[in-house]
Amino acid sequence: MKQSFPATPLSKAQLIDFARRPAFLGIIAGNALTIFLAITRGWSANELMWIYWCQSVIIGLMNFVRMWTLKNFSTDGLTSGGKPVEETPAAAKATALFFAFHYGFFHLVYAIFLSTDGKFHLPPSEAFLIFVSVMGFLASHAFSLNQNMAPDMSGTRPNLGTIMFMPYIRIVPMHLTIIFGGFITTLGNGPNVVLLMLFMLLKTAADGAAHVIEHYIYQASRTGQDS
Repeated sequence: MKQSFPATPLSKAQLIDFARRPAFLGIIAGNALTIFLAITRGWSANELMWIYWCQSVIIGLMNFVRMWTLKNFSTDGLTSGGKPVEETPAAAKATALFFAFHYGFFHLVYAIFLSTDGKFHLPPSEAFLIFVSVMGFLASHAFSLNQNMAPDMSGTRPNLGTIMFMPYIRIVPMHLTIIFGGFITTLGNGPNVVLLMLFMLLKTAADGAAHVIEHYIYQASRTGQDS
């Protein structure tokens, strides 16, 4: 499948607008919670990698739900096998299933990669805090999904191809994080607290930037809206 995206640059006013929205602030809050727990509880890079992997899976799940429930949408620029994709509920569900298989396999490979480290052994109290951190990301992305789906129900026509391909762009920082985090893990713990902190801050900045770009492209790809 292929999809073209809008090329209009993001203005300063739009950037500020997206940065003030609750969904963006929720993403930053989710990252801040993870940073706080990681520093105060002395988590290693390996624990952090599993948290970020879970966040990446959550992003994919939210996009799958959105595609599966679409009723009125556009497929402008989306092709499969060189042919335009039809604007039918069946096409939306087929696209959602294709996405789930491809995205899911991609993350299965990452899970195997993370599992080879073999250092994820925590007492129940620490495992619970990691669960809390993951739930923080789940809550923020669920809120973002709700914000995206509200216009879907009000007459605008989101682009199916944009919804399908955006998670891959959205999780580029996540995958770089996993690779870089694996490098930090090889250095050992203790002296690398500063490096780990810098790593988490850079990941948060990249996560926020990717969120803004994602929602800008979603908005720019809609049809049937006033602005």
